[in-house]
Amino acid sequence: MKKLMNDIAMMHEKFGFLPANSPLQANCSLMLMRINFLREEMSELYNAYQENNEDDFLDAIIDILVVVVGTAHLAGLFPVLEEAWDRVMTANMLKEKGQGKRGHPMDLVKPAGWKHPIMEDLINRLYNHNQSRINQKPSG
Repeated sequence: MKKLMNDIAMMHEKFGFLPANSPLQANCSLMLMRINFLREEMSELYNAYQENNEDDFLDAIIDILVVVVGTAHLAGLFPVLEEAWDRVMTANMLKEKGQGKRGHPMDLVKPAGWKHPIMEDLINRLYNHNQSRINQKPSG
């Protein structure tokens, strides 16, 4: 994940796309644009699949990753993204294969007692991290 994050940060730096201090401080119109951007890329993935175009399918998968990781960057989530990933993956590994609400037998379902990953401390850490960065006095 570090390579994806580094590549996105370098691309955003090149174009002057600065991350927000937190998801809630991110520019609303920018976040809505990014969500629509993701829908556009998902549509391209669907079309590539429907057209049996493996090259475009792979390209769409990468574009989706670029948009999703880029959105996380612009929302200021990079300082906690890997830990959040680990928590979600740990929770996913506790699920069971089965037919869920999507109606497909190759789905993951939440067994009795399954718990959603907690992110509140990561968001709090994100706010504290960014507040500390804002309050730092320049040295020299």
